[in-house]
Amino acid sequence: MVDADRRTADPLKTIFNRYGVPTYDMVGVQAAKYFAVMVQHQPAEFRRAVLPKLKANVDVGQADPGTYATVYDRSQRDQGKNQLYGQNFECGASKEFEVAPLDDPDRVNARRAELGLMRLGLYGRMLRLHSPDMCKSAGLTATS
Repeated sequence: MVDADRRTADPLKTIFNRYGVPTYDMVGVQAAKYFAVMVQHQPAEFRRAVLPKLKANVDVGQADPGTYATVYDRSQRDQGKNQLYGQNFECGASKEFEVAPLDDPDRVNARRAELGLMRLGLYGRMLRLHSPDMCKSAGLTATS
């Protein structure tokens, strides 16, 4: 995956510099979502540059809110801050998926619902079922 992320870095930057964040109307739903998913695996400064334009696309119905939430939360964690939506899980001391620290955890499910995301408990169970051995290797962080 690291090699693929390196190979996509320059094309992603070229697309972003020329067109901004691709919208559904521009490239279709799936390609717009894939662009944002690939951005998650790029350096933090690139994610921060993309984030406001991705949010603007979400606000006009031209980008996936869940993907935005993932990029937003990852950007928060990049800066050592708590996440807002709970999209990023980290490997804890027990080598199990644990939700990364949250701002206002009592309202996380309400924020997730506003974006059309499933409840955090169910999301966590799905992540653990999908990748049960992700945390077996020390130092890994698991994100959607």
